[in-house]
Amino acid sequence: MKKNLGKYYQSGEATSWTRIDMLLKLYDASIMNSQQAIADVEALAGTSANGSGASPVLLKSVRLISELRNGLNFRYQEMAERFDQLLEFVQHSLLTMDVAKMQAGVQVLETLRSGFQEIYDEAVRLEKSGEIPPLSATANMEVVV
Repeated sequence: MKKNLGKYYQSGEATSWTRIDMLLKLYDASIMNSQQAIADVEALAGTSANGSGASPVLLKSVRLISELRNGLNFRYQEMAERFDQLLEFVQHSLLTMDVAKMQAGVQVLETLRSGFQEIYDEAVRLEKSGEIPPLSATANMEVVV
């Protein structure tokens, strides 16, 4: 399903969303799709379709992780590079089609998401005070969930 998050935000349904809300939603969708991709690989194990290629849900997950990588702010070079390396590891792990490696990638996503959840209240406070710019109501972001 393709959602234009900018239009969703403008519709009023998500006007209370903050940047951290959107980030957590992206992590949630990445984790959910990655877990489904693992289930798909497990279901194909031992069948003639085993290793026949990436499933659409796996490709969605990789695309979502690409969006997380594209959203990194390299003004904060060291931190952005570390996040980028971790997210690149996740993408590579998922694309191996090896269940154990894919699960390791999902664990990294879950750890990153947990870290953002830990700073949720502070991030909301900083955005509401203007120290972090709010989401733009004119943003035109599309995410496949």
